[in-house]
Amino acid sequence: MRTTLTVDDDLQRQMLDQARALDVPYRQVVNDALRRGLEVRDGSAPVYAAPVFDMGLARVDLVKALALSQELDDAKQIGGGDAAAGGLPA
Repeated sequence: MRTTLTVDDDLQRQMLDQARALDVPYRQVVNDALRRGLEVRDGSAPVYAAPVFDMGLARVDLVKALALSQELDDAKQIGGGDAAAGGLPA
C-alpha cells in the first residue's frame, strides 16, 4: 500500500544509511523499523516487577490507623513535636 509519511531529516538519513549498508530497499528499512516499534506496544516488552519484602505482622491496629494518625498530628501541633508528651493513649 502506498502512503505519504513525513519523516524527520535525521531519521531519514539513518534509514537511508542503513538501506545502503544492508543493500536493501529503503521501504524495507522503513517497514522493518515500523514492525519493531509496534512489537514493543503489543505487550512483548519486559514488565517491571517491583521487589516485595515480608515486613511481618502489623504492630498497629490498622482499623484504627487513621485515628492514630490524626492523634499524632494533633499532638505534634499542640505539644511542639513530641507525640509521646501529647497524651496519646497507651
